[in-house]
Amino acid sequence: MIVNANRTDYLSRSFREATLQEIQRCQLDLRRNGPFGTEILEFIGAGESELVKVGSQHPLYDLPHLHHAMAACFPDWILSREAGSMSHEEVWLPIHRRVEIKPGTHKDYVCRGSRFYQLPDGTRRIVFFSEDSHCREEYQGFSIVAKRTVKQSLEAELEQLHRWMKSHHYLSGQAIRPNGTLLPQSALATWNDVALPVEIREILERNTVGLLGLRNVFQQLSVPQKRGILLYGPPGTGKTMIGKVLASLNVATFLYVSAADAESLPCLRDIFDLARRLRPTILFLEDLDLFAKHRSNWVNPAVLGELLAQLDGLEQNDGLIVLATTNDLDAIEPALKDRPSRFDLVLEIPLPKTNERRAILTRHLEGVGLDEGLLDEAATVTEGLSGAQVREAAFLAVQDAVIRCTSGAGCDVMVERNDLHQAVDRMLGRREQRPILGFRSDAR
Repeated sequence: MIVNANRTDYLSRSFREATLQEIQRCQLDLRRNGPFGTEILEFIGAGESELVKVGSQHPLYDLPHLHHAMAACFPDWILSREAGSMSHEEVWLPIHRRVEIKPGTHKDYVCRGSRFYQLPDGTRRIVFFSEDSHCREEYQGFSIVAKRTVKQSLEAELEQLHRWMKSHHYLSGQAIRPNGTLLPQSALATWNDVALPVEIREILERNTVGLLGLRNVFQQLSVPQKRGILLYGPPGTGKTMIGKVLASLNVATFLYVSAADAESLPCLRDIFDLARRLRPTILFLEDLDLFAKHRSNWVNPAVLGELLAQLDGLEQNDGLIVLATTNDLDAIEPALKDRPSRFDLVLEIPLPKTNERRAILTRHLEGVGLDEGLLDEAATVTEGLSGAQVREAAFLAVQDAVIRCTSGAGCDVMVERNDLHQAVDRMLGRREQRPILGFRSDAR
């Protein structure tokens, strides 16, 4: 029988910190594994009662991290062979999972299988990778088997792996979702892609990029480095685009969270634990009003209470910048928006002014012919539109110009006054339009 010292370690099923004393022992019968169990015993050179097993469980995105840790911590271990999983004895070959470890770079890692190692001191180890489901969530299992006589060495090796994993992670500094998948990097954004008043942009840069650039100074002074910023304003003014800009700058880990990601108390805890693990981190909470409503309208007060608790505390949130957006500031719980220790800055992202609308039009009408006077006129008549609406009006005008141009021969694309005015009229009409709900016989 294998004694299984299956330790809930630093990142367990619930992603909680744990101590070395949290060791559960259970029995694992190798006889049900048939020939594979015999192969394990022959390789180790021991009977079932002479084996010991230590291990831990991790979120699925830690799979590459476990392999990287093995290579970094034990470079002198000699791989003898690979085999299948102990729980799937009919499969003699390991099963791999392909993971995107950085934008455009994918690698295959054993996710269910075993590796047989010979060590320089003559002892042997078998490393097992397994996948497990718990409460509808999947986790990556990791364990090492060896002779009972080297149990202390085995536990020390597992602890060495976990220490390395705490200070290194392939997701650090990347733009990710709470499940560890990378955000698409098809088009990197810059500050020029969002129309902001100069003073708002300066405040944002100073409290994000500027603050992160001083991390060494904060650490030297033993001062926690944290910030909470709440952005509010009408839809389409660039709040989400600000997040895209910060994700593209690669100044810290960027963790994008939607309301669906924070639907339960465990999910919310896991999100903040991941953000702290990969710090410095910009934690971007999209549409905060959807999961932090005023408590009088809240159907799950436990989630709100957990969010309040997670945002409290200087030390635990050191290296964490929380950036949240909302289209409805009044709907948010006052204990969040009105308490500086949670959100130090509450910034309005307003509708763009004339010069900002002109900048948007100029950027998105590049490459086509356009009269400068017409550009000023378009910037004036788009008053009241959001940045997203002005950008859409520019696209519509270019589309009409292209259609008109390609109907002839040898025509250069030229945006005319009528193209812009029709595009703006359509955007104004779309903003005031009342949609038809359901199916009606008289709908056209």
